[in-house]
Amino acid sequence: MKPAPFEYLAPNKLSEAVSLLSELGEEASIMAGGQSLVPAMTVRLASPDTIIDVNNIKELKNINIDDQNIRIGALVTHSDVESSEQLRSVLPILSTIAKHIAHPTIRNRGTFGGSLAHADPAAEWPCVLLGMNGSIKANSVRGERTIKAKDFFQSLFSTTLETDEILTEAIIPLSATRSSWVFQEVSKQVGAFGIVFVLVGVLKNQSGLVEDVCAVLGGCGDVPLIPSVNQTIIVGKIPTINLVEQYTAEIIRSLDPPSDINATKGNRIQMARTLLMRALTEALSL
Repeated sequence: MKPAPFEYLAPNKLSEAVSLLSELGEEASIMAGGQSLVPAMTVRLASPDTIIDVNNIKELKNINIDDQNIRIGALVTHSDVESSEQLRSVLPILSTIAKHIAHPTIRNRGTFGGSLAHADPAAEWPCVLLGMNGSIKANSVRGERTIKAKDFFQSLFSTTLETDEILTEAIIPLSATRSSWVFQEVSKQVGAFGIVFVLVGVLKNQSGLVEDVCAVLGGCGDVPLIPSVNQTIIVGKIPTINLVEQYTAEIIRSLDPPSDINATKGNRIQMARTLLMRALTEALSL
């Protein structure tokens, strides 16, 4: 099968792109790396009248670190994240996670912003942004707005991005670099989407007490999940395996993952339990 006929536009400036999107409305689609949109068009799950290719907009390809935030442009590829010495020097877990995304050919084209906008619950970057208390910057002819990650992902492949907005930047606060991060994933084979994955961040003080802990799960719902559990099980205490087991059990009780062709609900719960134990134990140096 081939895509339905469409008009192709490739603006060179962000201002041109947002003007085109405002003018064309819902009949137009933004294309970044095209690693999700093009396959969907090929089987006609998506049939936009117009493609607005933003790859000529150089300002969306930058990685910047200031005194408060890490800023990753929407067109920064997964390979860019994987190889960035700048990112590795402040938050090396990003490079580690990038290696889990598909194969090198796809990482060379797929983009950070495209992954966020696509909002696949089996994608890694949404979990990262949520767990690290990040934000998304969006632009339209109406101006610019910043959306917290916790407010951005609504449901399966659905976000709060308006139809006339272009996702331009992901923002991770530098405070995230204080935590020790560990990522664990189960997939059917190298390069396949993760069936279940977890990102754990832990902050301990000089006395060894846990000051903060965050666990994000992917593949366990329509959106990335930060389970609402009693943090005092482990926060404010010297961590032990017993406390990790209690904390993990609390998280597992809160989960209601789906069953699909990749795994049953029970399988996913068991995967989540195992990955959480591994990630928490490593992050806490137990």
